[in-house]
Amino acid sequence: METGADIATTGETTAQLKIAKAPFIQGMGVLCGLTGLVHMAKAFWPAFAAEDASEGGTL
Repeated sequence: METGADIATTGETTAQLKIAKAPFIQGMGVLCGLTGLVHMAKAFWPAFAAEDASEGGTL
């Protein structure tokens, strides 16, 4: 989130479209945090683990 805040203060935009970069970078930070929480829940909370999952892929 710190990088997104730094980019927001400098007002950086994309080269061609002039779209602000900050919301996208902040969104990536939030989604990475959410992904980490989901992985922690799946690792330590058995209710989130798929009991019928087998090794390999789906058919």
